[in-house]
Amino acid sequence: MKMNVLNLLCFVILLAGCKKKEPPASNVEVIAAAPIVLDTGCGSEILADKAIKVSGTDLELPVGTKFCVAKDHSAIQVELPAGYSFGGDGIVSKAAPVLFATYTCNCSGGGNCQVVYSDDLGFGCMHNNCTGNCTGYFTYKGYSLNRLMNLNESKEKLLSDPDVRKEIAENYARSVDKTVKQHIYGLSYYFELPPKASCDCGGTKACTLKVLGIRQDSLQFKIYYCEGTCNNCELTI
Repeated sequence: MKMNVLNLLCFVILLAGCKKKEPPASNVEVIAAAPIVLDTGCGSEILADKAIKVSGTDLELPVGTKFCVAKDHSAIQVELPAGYSFGGDGIVSKAAPVLFATYTCNCSGGGNCQVVYSDDLGFGCMHNNCTGNCTGYFTYKGYSLNRLMNLNESKEKLLSDPDVRKEIAENYARSVDKTVKQHIYGLSYYFELPPKASCDCGGTKACTLKVLGIRQDSLQFKIYYCEGTCNNCELTI
C-alpha cells in the first residue's frame, strides 16, 4: 500500500515539472488510415475500461480506446473506438474520422523526455534526462491534434461545434465547385443542393433534409445534409 502511494506521489511530481502545450499544426491534409506501428514494439497494450485523462490538455479519451506504450517509453500509440475522431486546426475535407494518433513528449533543452501512463492520472511526460521542459502532445501525419469529436451525437450537435463550422467555412472559401459533395468527420454535405436531390430512405420519413446557415468571418453561406435514424441517410441524386 505504501509503495503504491509513493509511486503515485512520484508520478504527480514528475508531471508537475512538465509544461504541456500543443504545437502549431502544419498544412497537411489528414484522413484516417492504418495505425502507426512503433519500431520499438509495445511494452504494454491496454484497452481503456474508463475515460483516460491526458495531462496538460482538455482531451479525455473515451472508454474502449486502445493504446500501447513503446518498450522504450518514447511514444504511446492510440486507437479510438468507432464513433469518435481526433480533430486539429487545419484538418478539413476528411472523408473519414481520424481514429489513430501518437502521443509523444518533446524536450525544450538537451536530452529527452519519456511518456508515462498511470491508471489514476492518465498520460503524461517524465523528464528522464531532459534539461528543459517536457511538452506532451498528440500528432498524426504531421498534424497537432487538440480536440476529440463525439460522432455518436446528432449531426446537428456536431455542426454546432465552432471548430467544425470554422473548418467548413475554410473548405467553402477554397472550394471551386460548390456542387461537389463535401465531407467532414464522416458527415456528407453540399454547399449547393443538387437538382432532384433526395433524402428518401425506403419511402419513410426517417431521413430528412436539413439546411444550416453558417456565418464565419466575412463568409455567409448554407450547407445541405440529411439527418435520420436509417442506414445510409445521405443525399442521393
